[in-house]
Amino acid sequence: MSPIFPLSGVQLRAHHSAGDVLEFFAGEIFCIFASVIASKYVLYLADGVYDDGEALLFRRKNSQTRVPLDKVISVSERNFPLPPTVTVTFALLHGIEDSRSFLPAEDQENITRDLLSRVTQAKANGKPR
Repeated sequence: MSPIFPLSGVQLRAHHSAGDVLEFFAGEIFCIFASVIASKYVLYLADGVYDDGEALLFRRKNSQTRVPLDKVISVSERNFPLPPTVTVTFALLHGIEDSRSFLPAEDQENITRDLLSRVTQAKANGKPR
């Protein structure tokens, strides 16, 4: 009697090793890992950033934070991962630092440099003489 599906050259194993299982789920594991990393960079961005003269107004969901320019410690731009984000780090009470990130508008190519120059100017104007 000959088999219906000849399996010449194919070996069937009853037990799978951990490497086989990991190889099978490698794509799914990578997708979960990538989505966690992406959510860290994208989901926590400010909904809107507004210029309020001598301060920046960050809005996210139902809360808003007003940051005077002379309290800004640093402004940094990150081009990886896409999309590019701008992060503003500022001082709170008693030396505690906080930061807010946002996506710059497409027409604002030099926003980081402009913010840095405004922060420097605000700090220079706020120093006692």
